[in-house]
Amino acid sequence: MLRYVASMRSILPRSALLFRLGSNEFSAILPDTERRRAYDLVEEVRDAVARHAFRPYGEEADVHGVGIVSATCSIGLSVYPADMAIPWAAPDAHGAADPARLLHLSENALHAAKDAGGNVVRIADTTHHR
Repeated sequence: MLRYVASMRSILPRSALLFRLGSNEFSAILPDTERRRAYDLVEEVRDAVARHAFRPYGEEADVHGVGIVSATCSIGLSVYPADMAIPWAAPDAHGAADPARLLHLSENALHAAKDAGGNVVRIADTTHHR
């Protein structure tokens, strides 16, 4: 799986930074990318994962496809600086943006994606604080 996630670099811009947050949670930072473009990129990643035939531990599939595992991903998206332009997520008194607030927005969007049944992209809801 890690090798496959690393291959997502071919979909994402060269400036993208990829991080592993947990055993099966990853994050990408897409500098200078507007919301619509970011959505299109992560939707392309989501679709690529859903179409990929994973072979656990390098096993070869037999003629019936046994040994192939499919996977899907749910994605939560937040955008800087747009999502920081709301009162409860605004920069602190020193003018510094808090990355934890963006991560919080992304995590809420991720939970909304999972609640919707998974295999979808959800954009952060900045209309109210959760």
